[in-house]
Amino acid sequence: MKKLIFIFIIIIFQFCKSNSLENLNDTIEKSRLSSPNEFSTEITKMEFLIDQIDNYLITVGFGHVNVLTIYDKGNLNKIIDGLNIGDGPDELGHPVSLHVVYRDFYIRDGGYARLLKFNIDTIISQREIKPIKIVKTPVTGDVIISVMPIEDYFVATTQSKESHFIKFTENGQVTSRFGTYEENEKLKEIPDILYGTFYEGRYSYIKESGKIIKSMMDHDRIEVYNLFGELENTIDTGNNFNEEISFDNRMIVKPDRVINYITYPVITDKNIYLLYFGKLYSQMDLSGYGNEIRVLDQNGEYIKKISLDNEIYDFVIDEENSKLYCINFNEENPLFYYNLY
Repeated sequence: MKKLIFIFIIIIFQFCKSNSLENLNDTIEKSRLSSPNEFSTEITKMEFLIDQIDNYLITVGFGHVNVLTIYDKGNLNKIIDGLNIGDGPDELGHPVSLHVVYRDFYIRDGGYARLLKFNIDTIISQREIKPIKIVKTPVTGDVIISVMPIEDYFVATTQSKESHFIKFTENGQVTSRFGTYEENEKLKEIPDILYGTFYEGRYSYIKESGKIIKSMMDHDRIEVYNLFGELENTIDTGNNFNEEISFDNRMIVKPDRVINYITYPVITDKNIYLLYFGKLYSQMDLSGYGNEIRVLDQNGEYIKKISLDNEIYDFVIDEENSKLYCINFNEENPLFYYNLY
């Protein structure tokens, strides 16, 4: 499902429909949720990623030891933890993202060009946290931004101008490249391999529709792609990055600007949820990645906004039980939830 890094893909404006959030202001319901129900937990490992499988919550941190933890969703009690930071075969170099696929979940290791694959049932039955497989990410010379498990293959996103999507196998073998960035006169000086730096974003796969959704970092815009890298829908909320950029040794230099989305979109059976940051780049700190969640339907149309009274780093939605589980390692009780309805 989710979490950190950047890219963009083919934009063919004449084939895209656009919807403005400003035009939907009268129909967007602004929800103010009550203070979270907190449980005392043992989170001391700076967890910043969270996801779920059935009645289990999975968190990942960037401490030193036991950075992967499984919790009981009902009472938030810890069931088991493990996995240390290191360079060993069963260790994690640098956690970047967390993705759930049925009963399996993957942690992308940004330190060693790989994903660690786990199975929740194996962890619970064996009472041990150990990867069941190491998935290699391609070594192609591209700057790999994000990696999404999709059924029996994987899709990586890059900053390369002519191949922003790379399809590959679990052995790291590239089977196809597709998608191109739009031409931009401002970017003539930047190397093709770093072209997508201007279009940084977060990508998640929508299993139900077979689409990829992107929330952009510098541009307040949501984009929906098919698995051929073609842009099918764009939702422009009006706060786009139009400032002049400069270059230093052919590297792009951006001025201080509003950062819109830092975390990966959260996908459920019904909706798409986006944590909105909405502050200047210079205001980024360790307090959290935002307290406003924007809700879209599966077609990318805005439904409402949800305001939280806590800054959070990441979240997951349990629509069946109407709960929003959040994590922020700065809080006394870093794992907490909101009742949605």
